[in-house]
Amino acid sequence: MKYYTGIGSRSTPTSILKEMQEVAVELHFKGYTLRSGKAKGADQAFQLGVESEVEGKAEVYIPWSGFKNDKLTDQYDMYLRLKDME
Repeated sequence: MKYYTGIGSRSTPTSILKEMQEVAVELHFKGYTLRSGKAKGADQAFQLGVESEVEGKAEVYIPWSGFKNDKLTDQYDMYLRLKDME
């Protein structure tokens, strides 16, 4: 399995956010799975690119159970508690 990390600034310029979405789509077609957070800005752009594809693949690590971003679905959310890693 191949992965890439899609992260960046919450204040990324709109033109760059569009490019990030396009990169996410291209990487999807090359068989990559997104690993990201759910913050607004760059993280959101990468996830929106994945969500635009029918079978997009992502692992979205959220800081707490129930963390939301109104523009994104919850289908890829993963919540890891520190005690689960011991």
